[in-house]
Amino acid sequence: RESKRTLSVRLPCGRCGLSQKGTLMKRRLTTVIGLVMAAFVVAVIAQSNAAGEWNITATGAQGTTTSTMTLEQDGETLTGTLNLAEGGSMPLKGMISGNAVNFSGELDAGGTPIELVVTGTLDGDELTGTYEMGEFASGDYTATRTQ
Repeated sequence: RESKRTLSVRLPCGRCGLSQKGTLMKRRLTTVIGLVMAAFVVAVIAQSNAAGEWNITATGAQGTTTSTMTLEQDGETLTGTLNLAEGGSMPLKGMISGNAVNFSGELDAGGTPIELVVTGTLDGDELTGTYEMGEFASGDYTATRTQ
């Protein structure tokens, strides 16, 4: 026949001078779980929002150009359309993490696909960073949200 023994540990509570069975550990664990959950909620709320319509000024070796862009955001996923100054448009896909933004798209240049890669930092209604279009163009840009 097996005998089961129960071990009861009484921890002193330094704050109240009372002895309690594991209550102090439970309180500490509950506090830690609460703090972790609060940090998670703050991180989700703090996620930057890049959605909207943007006016873009891009500067590179070819000079300065302007265009517009519309972005939609679902969590960390970005989708949208870049409306080129020369006419035409390009679908965009990307990600946002905190205030770091990156997206890309592909332009059909007369049968030759050219990939656009954009990285940047979102600060409220301003997005700044760099762009590359393969060996054809690269530079800096500033975008301002209109809506």
